[in-house]
Amino acid sequence: MNIYFAGSIRGERQPENVETFKRIIDVLKKYGTVLTEHVGDSKLTSTGEKLPDCEIFNRDIKWLENADLVVAEVTSPNLGVTAGI
Repeated sequence: MNIYFAGSIRGERQPENVETFKRIIDVLKKYGTVLTEHVGDSKLTSTGEKLPDCEIFNRDIKWLENADLVVAEVTSPNLGVTAGI
């Protein structure tokens, strides 16, 4: 099963949120492949990835189209997570 996990990368990215993301991702990995495992990477900062926004959007759309399941952690407000949902 392909799983798309959505969590805040830009903006409200706090260390405690990243730890929560990691725990969720670890559980999800028991059930399938987490397409967005990078969301739990503590090396990502609140400025996000070093890719143009359009590339991130297109990549995420492909992942969403290939996902069997979407899980979103929505504690922190984030437009990217909202768009994914």
